[in-house]
Amino acid sequence: MYPYNYYKPQGGLGGLLGSFKKFSFSNFLDGCGKTLNVINQAIPVVQQIGPVVANAKTMFKIADIMKDDDKEEISIKSTSTNKNQPIFYI
Repeated sequence: MYPYNYYKPQGGLGGLLGSFKKFSFSNFLDGCGKTLNVINQAIPVVQQIGPVVANAKTMFKIADIMKDDDKEEISIKSTSTNKNQPIFYI
């Protein structure tokens, strides 16, 4: 059996005092260092992805235009009857 002389504060001011007993400045600094490392890695990612997200609407418009141009090319090739004449694309 373990001895029963362990003091465990209950609620209110006693709970606050118990948390100060568990507080370690080195653990606090380790946690802050880990947090800062995550932030230092996340900031460049956000800065690089920001313009991509901002220009996504334009990229989709360009993709739609390119898709429409491909359809026009296919219809021009299939409707030409003179095989001997060159086809010019504008």
